[in-house]
Amino acid sequence: MMAPYKRMTEAFRRNGTDALMIDSDGCNDPLIPLWIEAGFTGLGPMEPQAQGMGPIEIRKRFGRDLFLIGGIDKRVLAQDKDAVEREVMSKVPWFLENGGGYIPMLDHAIPPDSSYRNFLYYREVLAACCDDDENRRRFQELGERAERHDRADSVASSAAAEETAVEAGGLREEDVNT
Repeated sequence: MMAPYKRMTEAFRRNGTDALMIDSDGCNDPLIPLWIEAGFTGLGPMEPQAQGMGPIEIRKRFGRDLFLIGGIDKRVLAQDKDAVEREVMSKVPWFLENGGGYIPMLDHAIPPDSSYRNFLYYREVLAACCDDDENRRRFQELGERAERHDRADSVASSAAAEETAVEAGGLREEDVNT
């Protein structure tokens, strides 16, 4: 398993690439030392729900041999703002205080049961952690826009939903009018 990875990482290095990330899901603990030996320098998405795969745990076990990407549990976006804040604050400040080497991101795509408002709040909390006033202002504006969108959605008539379904081909007009 190692020889092909080593050939690949050596070829990239010869051509000027220093940062080589491997993307793998689940619990990768037994593989991480092999990937480091093969020449990989980064790991993601780090699913915190997989035992031992939280970004702080990985950093404590493997030091700064790997830059880390991900590790924010995507499932909190389906919960509430407190859960979002707890998740971000349980990881990002630790890395800021302990030398970085971490790009906080959701551990996968945004789940369909997530709220847009919680996603914006997640981004706002990240910006606040990094003390970036411009990002915080931008995401606050997006949050206000989301609130207006939510209000507009709540007053939308079922006729508008039916019209959208007809346009999308989900319903025929005669189905709606019967």
